[in-house]
Amino acid sequence: TAILLFQLGTNQWINKRKFRSMTYRRRWTVGLRNLRLILIAVGLILIWATELRTAALSAVAILAAIRAYKSSEQFVRYKICHVQTRKSPPVAGGALY
Repeated sequence: TAILLFQLGTNQWINKRKFRSMTYRRRWTVGLRNLRLILIAVGLILIWATELRTAALSAVAILAAIRAYKSSEQFVRYKICHVQTRKSPPVAGGALY
């Protein structure tokens, strides 16, 4: 409601004011419209700050879990390949016990 009241007040102010040319009128109209949009954006960010923080934290946790899974998967592949290609160590004296 505050934004609507601000919009109504600015529109009335622009309509009552005498401008030197239409260019100045358009500049004021566009500037006040942009100010309203910035106020709306800041208000939404302030209202939803905790939810945005929670969503960002969840996204980071999911990405960390995916990275950990891929790292462990690569580690297991490395160990399997290493075991398969590894030759048994030479026995001292060539005798098998």
